[in-house]
Amino acid sequence: MFSRVGKGQRAAEMLMDVHRANVRPLQFSTNQLPERDRIAACRDFFGPRVFGMEIEPAFDVPFHADVTVRLLPDVSLVSATSSPARFSRTPALLADGHDELCLIVSSSGGMVSQRGKERIYGPRDAVLVGTAEVATIAAPSVSRFSCLHIRRAALAPLVTNLDASLLRRVVQETEALRHLLGYVDFLERAHTLADPGLAQVAATHVCELAALVLGATRDTAFVAQGRGLRAARLWAIKRYVADNLCHHGLTVAAVAAQYRLTPRSVQRLFESEGTTFSDFLLSQRLARAYGLLSDGRHAGRNVSALALDSGFSDVSYFNRCFRRQFGMRPSDVRAKVLCNTEPPRAS
Repeated sequence: MFSRVGKGQRAAEMLMDVHRANVRPLQFSTNQLPERDRIAACRDFFGPRVFGMEIEPAFDVPFHADVTVRLLPDVSLVSATSSPARFSRTPALLADGHDELCLIVSSSGGMVSQRGKERIYGPRDAVLVGTAEVATIAAPSVSRFSCLHIRRAALAPLVTNLDASLLRRVVQETEALRHLLGYVDFLERAHTLADPGLAQVAATHVCELAALVLGATRDTAFVAQGRGLRAARLWAIKRYVADNLCHHGLTVAAVAAQYRLTPRSVQRLFESEGTTFSDFLLSQRLARAYGLLSDGRHAGRNVSALALDSGFSDVSYFNRCFRRQFGMRPSDVRAKVLCNTEPPRAS
């Protein structure tokens, strides 16, 4: 059980919150713990970092959990895998003073209860729960969770009638939810956000996208369309490009069609970062080619084959771009690998 947080302690927490994104993701696993100690250890990890909760494992199923917590200003991103269990905010635990909104997405779906109501939600659907009130979340099978914890004070001004959103189920096909989860996935892959300014920007985007999911005010929706949603769309497009570099038909028109945007809209997204779609695509393909050339496992393949695998159909063009980018020929990188020397790192 945690004592109620005083004003001075809360002020210190808020000051620390601005800088806490400098810390790498916090991780916890029960894998190396005796079964009898797992629940207590998980509570001890989760309580001070997110909020206190009781854990009741499913009958005859040993409890296990792997948890990663990423801390941003006003926002905590929690990704976890857990065995079947019930997670509860009991009346006693409310004394920890936490007042966040928790948007929960589970790979297997489940049940939540709060304010005397129960909601069943399906796989990859989202449901909103408040941490300042008694609540229970039940996972009937092994589940992977993605949970966004946002301080009420940060989210309430952005959402029309936030209290009415509690226990609201948002189906996975909702466009705003897809953008939000995609952006969260990007932040999780970033591993760390060492710059406090970038962390604040990321937190702002998360809050705005969450507001769009729950029902943003008119002003918030207008701002989010031009900021948070734009960031989420750009991230999704960048990831799509990175996953399809070897396809020679990867054009701005093809990408625009994939995301139901106009080619000009896609170009504007890249222009907002001071670049173009073509420049981004070229830099990604060159980086992939450099990685293949400097990997000894590909030493038996010729340069033109690796260029083709990186999306270049014209080897002469590839050679020119490579030399301009890295100050050396592709064959120079290959030669250093064959001599078992470390090639210079790609900039």
